Amino acid sequence: MYGSNGKNKNININIESFDVVIAGGGTAGVSASIYSARKVLSVAIIAE
Repeated sequence: MYGSNGKNKNININIESFDVVIAGGGTAGVSASIYSARKVLSVAIIAE
């Protein structure tokens, strides 16, 4: 993942602790996260 200064940042997250992992923060990704949250699922969004 690249920050606003263009340097590479390493982020470690255990995705096994989420029920749903969504790749993309656009309209479809946000919509999917809202529907998943309504079903009381834990959601992770991976976006640039």
